[in-house]
Amino acid sequence: MKESTTTQRPSSSEFRAMRKGSSREGQTGALIVLPPAELQEARKLQAGRSGNVAGTVARFEIYGTQGDTVDQNSSAMKLLGLALNAQNQPVVNALILFDVGVDNQTGSAFYIKGDPTPRAETFAITGEYGYFMAEDALVTGTTPGALRIHVAPADDPEGAVSATYEREVSARTPVTMERVSGGGETFPVRSVVTVDAAALLRNDEGAPIGYGHLRFAVYDPDDTGTLLLYGSVVASWIEVPLDDDGVAVLAEVLKIGDRNPGASFYIRASRHGKEPFFDFEYSTV
Repeated sequence: MKESTTTQRPSSSEFRAMRKGSSREGQTGALIVLPPAELQEARKLQAGRSGNVAGTVARFEIYGTQGDTVDQNSSAMKLLGLALNAQNQPVVNALILFDVGVDNQTGSAFYIKGDPTPRAETFAITGEYGYFMAEDALVTGTTPGALRIHVAPADDPEGAVSATYEREVSARTPVTMERVSGGGETFPVRSVVTVDAAALLRNDEGAPIGYGHLRFAVYDPDDTGTLLLYGSVVASWIEVPLDDDGVAVLAEVLKIGDRNPGASFYIRASRHGKEPFFDFEYSTV
């Protein structure tokens, strides 16, 4: 999340309006690729951005652990990277292409928000510090196997400067979440407390899932006004890695609200904001 705060993504309403695309046949069937007109529109956005390209992209740094396992049918994977020139300085305002590849056998594809058409490619424009993130969500497919996403400068996508994100789409899917510890406590309104909540994630065979993260957030249907804090900053949610036993433990600070004394609130654990989830109930007084 820290890297993404420095990534300046382009305003792309005009760009999206151009996205009619052409198609090519890969293992997943027809995937839309970026046609020349769409690239021209992306370059217009690039030209309208403040800052000049600080040299040519000579190498990429990409974030995340290569070979990590990811869930099927998930958009949780964020494609974040850094573009550097030959002097290891950030390259600003560079147009970057992402490609899931014609040899993609997992069914993974990029999707524009609100458009169900699968796409083989998307783009990014590097921000002030050279960081970039894929403009559209990558949704993993439902076929297990190796997933590779190629990234390269748009001006030379087949050239020597490139990088590849490598992940493994899991053969199993998360289906249940259980409480290990936490919940059942009562806190005074306006107090600041540390809460501990642990949840266990299991797959469709009942075995623990020991990869990825769980997301923890305050679920407050009774409007107590309780806030989750990350340090001194209010957090919408916090992601915690699962250990090898499939357990994630939240140990963070809550600021208990005073809008509805006596009401309950919940810490909701989920798989990246989606089911399965588990609600840890807490009371106020």
